Amino acid sequence: MGVIKSTAEWMGNSQVLLSDGRGHQTICDLPSAEDQGPTALELSVMSYAGCIVTIFKIVAEKRRVSFDGLEVEVLADKPEGSKTIESVEFLVKIKSDASRKALEKILDITSITCPVGVIWKDAGIEPVYELEIL
Repeated sequence: MGVIKSTAEWMGNSQVLLSDGRGHQTICDLPSAEDQGPTALELSVMSYAGCIVTIFKIVAEKRRVSFDGLEVEVLADKPEGSKTIESVEFLVKIKSDASRKALEKILDITSITCPVGVIWKDAGIEPVYELEIL
């Protein structure tokens, strides 16, 4: 992938327009302002969830494991008075005929290869995963 470029432009009040240099944009805002988008911290949690889904799909394909549905719910805890998130829990819901063992292996590989997760782990935030097979 090489260098990743991003720009942030103040749009007024608390709104920030984020661009990735490839034509994608989103707005960050504060709930106490106009609430036109997620906060930057919420966006980082959303990015982590998206990364888990994407990497899980890639690993499952490589291991020839199919699934019909995949959803990840994330609970990231930022205690009152804390500067940032201190813990993160994932509920990975998957609809698949594959064995629990096969799906757990895919989740294990996903958890150590998700690049967004690596950033969080390097920051000292160890994720907790729960797998629910539908």
